[in-house]
Amino acid sequence: MEPYSFTSSASMAQKTWELENNIASMDAPSADSDSIFFYDDAAQAKFQQEKPWANDPTTSSASRSLP
Repeated sequence: MEPYSFTSSASMAQKTWELENNIASMDAPSADSDSIFFYDDAAQAKFQQEKPWANDPTTSSASRSLP
């Protein structure tokens, strides 16, 4: 009986670890994975007009006076 090679045992150890820790492969991202980077002109214009940062109570007065 021939002993396992280092590559084989390392590969087996990695696969075991991935299975035990529920690791999901990211080799093929879904088609909509980049949708979080979509720039919406209308939403951005509305956000800039509403200026929610002007009424944010967690913002200090010093940072509100900045341009």
